[in-house]
Amino acid sequence: MFTRRKFPKSERLRNEILIASLFKQGKRFYYGGFVFIKLLCDNTFDDNINSGKHSNIQFFVGVRKKDFKHAVKRNKIRRLIKESYRNNKSLLENYPIPDKKILLLGVLYVGKTIPSYQECANNMSSFIKNNILK
Repeated sequence: MFTRRKFPKSERLRNEILIASLFKQGKRFYYGGFVFIKLLCDNTFDDNINSGKHSNIQFFVGVRKKDFKHAVKRNKIRRLIKESYRNNKSLLENYPIPDKKILLLGVLYVGKTIPSYQECANNMSSFIKNNILK
């Protein structure tokens, strides 16, 4: 059966408090020019997830301005990473997340050149298979 692969706003990590906790407490994994950060945290202050407005898995993408001065290049890298996440998030469908918990995922690109889509997709799938589903 055909499953729709979308990346709606409900899956985007936009809460500053959650982003700060992801960077402080999250576990980091390095693949090529990518830094993947994951954190399974309590959701005690945000009732929107329980009401269905937000997903139990939230995703964040960052590209350093220090390495890519032009916003066009940073946005291209963000689009590549988001697309690779969108195509590989079907692997996370069976991941058990307890009640009142959310899985925060962050991807930082720290490479010096613009990656290809294949590089993004391979790193994303290997991160999900080796570090989340394990």
